[in-house]
Amino acid sequence: MLSKKITDGTEFVVFDMEWNQPMPGKEYPFDVSKLTGEIIEIGAFKYVYDNGELLYKSSFSADIAPVKYTKLHYHVKKVTHKKNSDLLKGEPFKDVYTRFRAFCGDAILVGWGSSDPSMLKMNLEFFGMDKELGLFFLDLQPIFSLFAGLQGSQRS
Repeated sequence: MLSKKITDGTEFVVFDMEWNQPMPGKEYPFDVSKLTGEIIEIGAFKYVYDNGELLYKSSFSADIAPVKYTKLHYHVKKVTHKKNSDLLKGEPFKDVYTRFRAFCGDAILVGWGSSDPSMLKMNLEFFGMDKELGLFFLDLQPIFSLFAGLQGSQRS
């Protein structure tokens, strides 16, 4: 099990992503099991630990133009409230990820569940980039469940 000591100055990046999915029944010219979702948005907040408190430092937000799943899946449209035309406003994945990784520095990456880091690694690998994030990841879901007295259950 990995561990990391938290000291004054430790930074945390709380992040969330949205991704588009392949359309059911549609044929694609690649193995969709290698890209079950294409990231279309990354958002994050950076905090710094200082004398027992987490202090807000900065934020990151970027839309990504998909190149494989260019029409919004009906479920993704419902959850994100995005339209197909919104996908045209995004930047290339490689550019956004490069900026996001620079934003993170050596912070502890924080998320809700393991799906976001897994999807990020899948996209990195699919697009020929290094899939090793090189960051310590903290999943808040089991910690929340522990403090809420809900061990073993998941909350959205």
